[in-house]
Amino acid sequence: MTIHQAKGLEFKVVIIAGINEGIIPSYKTTIKDIEEERRIFYVAITRAKERLYLLSSKERIINGKVQTFKPSSFLQNINIKNLYHDNKGN
Repeated sequence: MTIHQAKGLEFKVVIIAGINEGIIPSYKTTIKDIEEERRIFYVAITRAKERLYLLSSKERIINGKVQTFKPSSFLQNINIKNLYHDNKGN
């Protein structure tokens, strides 16, 4: 399901992949709509009752070409207890 469909639901485990600039928030998001995108992301992460996994990638293959991505700026604004961050791909 999309993060837009998560409103009002709860799950033991929530996994959100693709938390990169240009994806969350979308490259199509205007300055005017950025706070709405942030709110939708916040709603999605609060759906987790026990575990929350937030995934971003350094590189993705799009149309046969490797593209580099930065983690979403939204990740800088959250404070999560017991955060595990793995930069080594393990």
